[in-house]
Amino acid sequence: MDVTKRLDRLIMDIRTRFHNSAIGKPKDEAPISDVVLVAHGHILRAFSMRWIGRELTDGVALLLEGTLYSLIRLVSHADIRKLVV
Repeated sequence: MDVTKRLDRLIMDIRTRFHNSAIGKPKDEAPISDVVLVAHGHILRAFSMRWIGRELTDGVALLLEGTLYSLIRLVSHADIRKLVV
């Protein structure tokens, strides 16, 4: 199966199961909707690109540090595509 389709399916699942109840609510009223992903750096970079709507063929647009972990979080519950890497 195509990597993009698999990532898009995962993203849709995360948004449906964990984020829909938080979207549009003030931060103090939104339920906790954190999700932890554990994977290789390349797939996490691809995941991050798909999360913000970029095509994987766009080239390396996001640089994740070669550390033990990278934190990707929502900046705003109002727009789920804004994130901090």
